[in-house]
Amino acid sequence: MNKLTYNVHGLGLILLCWFPFCAALGQYGSDSLVVNNINALVRSDGALFWDPGTYAPGFEVPVGSGQHSMFAANLWVGGRDAAGSLHLAAQMYYQAGTDYWPGPVANTYPGSYDTRYNRLWKLSRQQIETHLTQWQLPGYVPPAVILDWPAHGDTTRGEAYDLAPFIDQDADGHYEPLGGDYPAIRGDQAVVFILNDQRAAHSASAGEPLGLDIIGMLYGFQDESSAALQHTVFLHYTLINRSAHTYDSLRAGFWHDTELGQGGDDLAGCDTALYLGYVYNAGETDNVYGASPPAQGTVWLGEDDWRYITHQNNFSLTGVPQFATEYYTYLDARWKDGSPVTRGGSGYGGITPVQYIYSGDPVADTGWTARQAFPSGTDVLSVLAGGPYTLAPGDRVCLDMALAFARDSAGGADRLGNISLLRQYAATLRAFYQAQGYACDDQATGISSPGPALQQKIFPNPAREILCITTSLPLVSVTIWNSLGQPIPVAAHQEPGRICLDLNGLTPGHYWIRYTGQDTEGSAGFVVWP
Repeated sequence: MNKLTYNVHGLGLILLCWFPFCAALGQYGSDSLVVNNINALVRSDGALFWDPGTYAPGFEVPVGSGQHSMFAANLWVGGRDAAGSLHLAAQMYYQAGTDYWPGPVANTYPGSYDTRYNRLWKLSRQQIETHLTQWQLPGYVPPAVILDWPAHGDTTRGEAYDLAPFIDQDADGHYEPLGGDYPAIRGDQAVVFILNDQRAAHSASAGEPLGLDIIGMLYGFQDESSAALQHTVFLHYTLINRSAHTYDSLRAGFWHDTELGQGGDDLAGCDTALYLGYVYNAGETDNVYGASPPAQGTVWLGEDDWRYITHQNNFSLTGVPQFATEYYTYLDARWKDGSPVTRGGSGYGGITPVQYIYSGDPVADTGWTARQAFPSGTDVLSVLAGGPYTLAPGDRVCLDMALAFARDSAGGADRLGNISLLRQYAATLRAFYQAQGYACDDQATGISSPGPALQQKIFPNPAREILCITTSLPLVSVTIWNSLGQPIPVAAHQEPGRICLDLNGLTPGHYWIRYTGQDTEGSAGFVVWP
């Protein structure tokens, strides 16, 4: 059969697959993030939002409706080594195989390795808060997911010692849940997975392995007061270079097949001011969602340079990639033949190169929109990507996205009005995310210190009436945020070497503290006890 058999499920046909490999697909673990109004499927090999054994979609919204707005998604990443050779990992539908496997990079992969890593770690903030209030009690046994948290690898197998992040209460570098340590998750519920791209040859993209540990986290915030958070899940990837190569021009992105109910009748758009790529229905009615069909968007949450491109579901120069170089050109907003995306039409063969496809406004019917190329809609396959990055051995880079669904629940908006609602959500989500103070190198202590060496300790954690930070560098400001991203004013007392905050009046729960000083900044989570 062909190197790649493209996805034609939206046209009522089936996806082909080599039989022995198809049989192996069912061997991977799976779980679902169910938060607010979304039920999102995750697999231990990193495949998102679909079941390749049944070809069923797995991004249900609203929960319990049987309606799905996304069909599949995965990570694409590629870069060149010092000799100029391209290394790349990218996955779509398992047309010819896979580029990712559960677990970290290792020297050997025995059965005990698969037992350890061919799974997902799903846990909630409530489980962590309960652990924090009870770990010192006689007879307390932490939940299995906290005991089994993959904080450390088996170094005798060549795995890195530090893997999934955790809060290290005594700052000794070791994960000890019976000593009060706990997983560092985001949101009110999270599903965590660990991948590598080095275990075997890349049969999906035919790219050379990069030797990456990939720690993924799909998470959400349970908040009935925020329509944006109610209809959003967040996705976080940490990519760690475990190879001996330094990769320059590294690009990494999120490939996704968005299908708003029925596939094949959708259109794509891009709002560059909001770092937003989105999909909406070409007609006023969808065969699955009915009248006023929704809009589905992906918000790029980083501040780095980013790109947005869509490709068609065929074998053309603007269609499905078949080789590593073609996946890589899509990450750089270029077509399979290396030519840039250009303004106008379908984005191919024009004069003006651009980084973002279909950046006009379909609501106002101005500028360059997808309807000009696909009047009746199409099957939308998209890539949001960031970079270029330089990734030396041991370095890490992080990707963060918000996946938002927008539909006026009161039924007052049409399909274009739902785009306007999605834009409102995107603005809210970017502000919310930035207020959290997340840092890529949150590891072990959960504290970021990108400036000069900062020796600090935050204590006690959990806290009741007072929280103190001891620091080797003077602090300029300290801010506390709640789980909704809202700043909370508190009284502070500063003295040489430390600053203490008055927590009286704060309701019990999870908070974030962000502090800045001369040439340094940091953030960490903490819990206020009842």
